[in-house]
Amino acid sequence: MDFTNLPRKVLEKKFNTSDQVVMLSLMQFYNKKKNSTTCFKTVKTISEETLLDERVVIRSTAKLEKEGLIIKEQRYNTSSIYNICDFEKFIMVPLKLIEKFQTRKISDDLLMLYVKLLGCYYTKDTFLEETNDKQISEKSFFCRAKVKDLIEEMKKAKLIKTEKIGKYAYKIVLLEGNPYYEINQGGIKNAI
Repeated sequence: MDFTNLPRKVLEKKFNTSDQVVMLSLMQFYNKKKNSTTCFKTVKTISEETLLDERVVIRSTAKLEKEGLIIKEQRYNTSSIYNICDFEKFIMVPLKLIEKFQTRKISDDLLMLYVKLLGCYYTKDTFLEETNDKQISEKSFFCRAKVKDLIEEMKKAKLIKTEKIGKYAYKIVLLEGNPYYEINQGGIKNAI
């Protein structure tokens, strides 16, 4: 399975879904170019890849730069140069998931909530073992009603499965991007 890296820092609450999706777009270029820290993309290209308005992309890149995730060099009449800053901790996001987003099979909210859950998995957070909509809402920037809808969408898209534990509590099993699950299902061979 092919993955793209995403810095864990971008999953902090101060970053909204648009910021996270723009960073994911820049990281895809980073991974395609064998970890070159320089990314040449126009705002229009990023907008097309992320399905976001160009003004939103401009705001998101400015915020990512302000927070130290990227360094932007403006060039005259051409694409900007985005330098990706060094990170120690990444989350591996499956390219299949990004493709589903880019072909509009899943929403940006669903993509980023899934990545947030993936982040909990990578930090060995026991959060996924027993959780509920309220706890997910507190860890993300979505209200409980939105979380409930997104969890149902993820189940329909076969990204997760849930096992009921109590009246409101459930366990989440990630089906995409979870190397241990995929090994048990005959998938990738190298666990993290």
